[in-house]
Amino acid sequence: MDVYLEPFLARFPDMQYGYLLELKYLPRGELTEAKLAAAVQDAEAQLARYAADARLRKVAGRATIVPVVLVYHGWELVYRGEPGAPCDASSPQT
Repeated sequence: MDVYLEPFLARFPDMQYGYLLELKYLPRGELTEAKLAAAVQDAEAQLARYAADARLRKVAGRATIVPVVLVYHGWELVYRGEPGAPCDASSPQT
């Protein structure tokens, strides 16, 4: 996991969401549909492992943890989505 935004339940007990952000990077000139799909698949697998962690579930309490995948090609965001979203290199999602 690259970033975990924990719900601050001690201060905001009604907070409903926390976020797991997984960032992937593809070097300039290496963006293909297959490499993008592989990066997204790898990120989704990592997020699934993190979300299943008992310690994270305990800290999050009743808040929903939202997993998010972000893939950069150089400095450009080429994919963003939640696990299970379709992956298409020809139409960047910014």
